[in-house]
Amino acid sequence: MTPDMWTIIGTGIALAVLIFRLVAWVRSDMKALVTDMKEGFRQLGERLLAVEKEQARTSGLLEGLGLTGRATPTPGAGAD
Repeated sequence: MTPDMWTIIGTGIALAVLIFRLVAWVRSDMKALVTDMKEGFRQLGERLLAVEKEQARTSGLLEGLGLTGRATPTPGAGAD
């Protein structure tokens, strides 16, 4: 084998290792992003549940005060 062949083989191996390492790095980075995203969705769900409970409590208070009646719209109201 000529020195040129060894250079080509060495370059191919070096590129293969570089690509393998880059793919491994991107994969680990994506795993970290997925973990962060799952935590964010969990926190969002907890906040949404708190808002839902507060809205139900407020609706119950309004119902208890008798303020749940609906206003009947009049024709042309709000049209400027």
